[in-house]
Amino acid sequence: MTEPSIARLDYEEHGKGQPVVLIHGLGLSRHSWRHVAPVLAREFRVITADNRGHGKSEAPPPPWTTDLFAADIAALLDRLEIERAVFVGHSMGGGIAQTMALEHPARTVGVALVASGPALPEPNRASLRNLADQLESSGQMIDVRVGLRRLVTPEFAGSHPEEMEAEASRMIADARSYAYSCRANAGRDLSGRLGDLHCPLLYVGGEQDGGNPAAVHAVADLYREQVPGARVHVIPGAAHMIGMEAPEKLNRLLLEFLRDVTS
Repeated sequence: MTEPSIARLDYEEHGKGQPVVLIHGLGLSRHSWRHVAPVLAREFRVITADNRGHGKSEAPPPPWTTDLFAADIAALLDRLEIERAVFVGHSMGGGIAQTMALEHPARTVGVALVASGPALPEPNRASLRNLADQLESSGQMIDVRVGLRRLVTPEFAGSHPEEMEAEASRMIADARSYAYSCRANAGRDLSGRLGDLHCPLLYVGGEQDGGNPAAVHAVADLYREQVPGARVHVIPGAAHMIGMEAPEKLNRLLLEFLRDVTS
C-alpha cells in the first residue's frame, strides 16, 4: 500500500515572537483569519496556512484524515524551523489543532479552539458523508454562498453583504478536494482522548452556532469537565464564524490566552 503523501501548504506569516499557527475550517481558507491574524501579529509570529486541497496548497490523492491534515502542519513547522507553537483552530481546524496536541505534544505550547469540538454530532457527520458522495459523483462544486449563510446569524448575513462576499470568494472551489475534506471532518472523533490533552486549552463557542445554544454549552461543559484548567467562553449573539461576527471579542480572548501561555 502506498504511504499517504504529506501536502506542501501555501502560507503567510507576519510578526515576531512566539509562533502561533492559525488553522482554518472546512472549505474556508487562511483568509478567514483576516480580522484575527493582524491583531495577533502585533505581539506574536503568526502563521496562516491553507489546508491541503484549499487555496494554493497541494492536494495529494485520497483518503484524507485529520491525522494527515495535522501531519501537513507539522511538516510546515519543519520548513519554517519552528520547534513549538500555539495552535489556534476554527471548526475542522480545531480538530487539527487538537490532533497536533495529541500526536505532537512536544511541539505544542497550547491549543485554542474556536467553534470546534472533539467530534461532530452524528447527523452532521452523515450530512458531510452524503455531501462527499454527491460531490464525487457529480464532480460539480456546490454554491458555497448558500452554505456560508448557515454559518452566521441571519442578522449578520443581512447587514454585512461585503463580509459575506469577501469570505465566499476565497472558499474552496474544487469539488473533489472538498469531498475528501468532508470525509476527513466526518471521521474525526477525539471524544475519548480529551483527558490526554495536557497543554493549556482555550475553548470559544458562538452561542447561536447551528441555532442550538444548548449544544454549544454542552461542548463547553465537556472541555471544562475533561480538560483540567481549560478556559471556556461562549459568546452570545455569534454563530459559527466567530472571527467574522465577533472578532473583537475573539481577539481579546485569544490575546489573553496567548500572553499567559507564552509568558
